[in-house]
Amino acid sequence: MKTYLVAFYGGIIPTFFYAETLKEARSHALILLSSQHCNRNDVLSVVDIANDSIVYYGKRDKLINSFNSIDYKVTPAEPSYFLSIRPVLNWISTNVSRLTIG
Repeated sequence: MKTYLVAFYGGIIPTFFYAETLKEARSHALILLSSQHCNRNDVLSVVDIANDSIVYYGKRDKLINSFNSIDYKVTPAEPSYFLSIRPVLNWISTNVSRLTIG
């Protein structure tokens, strides 16, 4: 079950992504915040759905500093979503779906 929701508010409509672990949610958020489509005033939040609580909330620079200060050590039994292509493909899929034919 996906227990974390990443909500990115950078444009006309927000972008949502569901993640199973907090590490996956942070990785996806860092990819979004580090992309060329994100500017300083864009806001992102990570919500723990099970507890209905906000884990992270803030503007781009504050969150990038916060995520970069977190230790990304991965145990052998845990997959590394930080180095995974999965969040990148989800982000691309989300942004391509917003394109319209003019």
